[in-house]
Amino acid sequence: MLKNITKIPYPRSTYRQYVIIALMIAFSVSFMLIVFQPFGTKNFQHPYKTLILAGYGACIFSTISIYYYLSLRFFSSKIERWTILLEVLDLFLISTLSIMACYTYAAIILYGGFKINTFLAFFFNATSVALIPCVGAFIYLYIVWKDVLQSTLSTSTTQEESNAIILTFGNSKSDQIQAQANDVLLVKAQDNYVMLYLQNEAKLQRHIIRATLKQIYQQLNSDHFLQVHRSYIVNRLKMLALHGNKSKPLLELEGFDKKIPVSRSKYDDLKNRLN
Repeated sequence: MLKNITKIPYPRSTYRQYVIIALMIAFSVSFMLIVFQPFGTKNFQHPYKTLILAGYGACIFSTISIYYYLSLRFFSSKIERWTILLEVLDLFLISTLSIMACYTYAAIILYGGFKINTFLAFFFNATSVALIPCVGAFIYLYIVWKDVLQSTLSTSTTQEESNAIILTFGNSKSDQIQAQANDVLLVKAQDNYVMLYLQNEAKLQRHIIRATLKQIYQQLNSDHFLQVHRSYIVNRLKMLALHGNKSKPLLELEGFDKKIPVSRSKYDDLKNRLN
């Protein structure tokens, strides 16, 4: 089972997602320290107490933001082969480095230097405070992981003479999809991955592949597919209607609940096609 998990691709969080997570964790930690004042914080007296306690949140946000760029170099050989195990390791490193940064902040501001006894006490207390946001992060990872598991690779074997067969390949030998052109509803970019949505007999299937949108688009027949946004390729025959105006157009697809964003440069062309 563990061997299979290490092979299944998992989209690594983008910098935007890192910033959102960093803000959420930093806010929750600062909120708990300022409002509930655990671990003797209530006895701490200082004219700038609230500002000092909020500084822990600032340390966490700065650490996570900087860590993302450093990790791109550290994990450079793993980015294209990212898995859920690496994502969990990433979270562990972020948590540990954030606690270290917070202790450094406390040692300078409060403790007057680094001491092993204050470090051990601080590490235990900080781990307790970080437990809630970390559990929230694990729940989020689990939700995404379930979505990825539902998007495991499979092969469509249905063939019709009137429907051309296409093959799409990713960066790995295992990242191969065989499908009929008319069954491919859309392709969505997800950082270094793409999500293929196949519609076969009214059933929607998703397949995640390690590849860029450009690589997949070059493999698709332009007679069937159209890139309507920097993150989306759609099946021309599945387009139903264009909603909104040119400033924020949305495309409705057959058999797909969500509307697809459309680039402004594609708006006039799509409008003419649908009319």
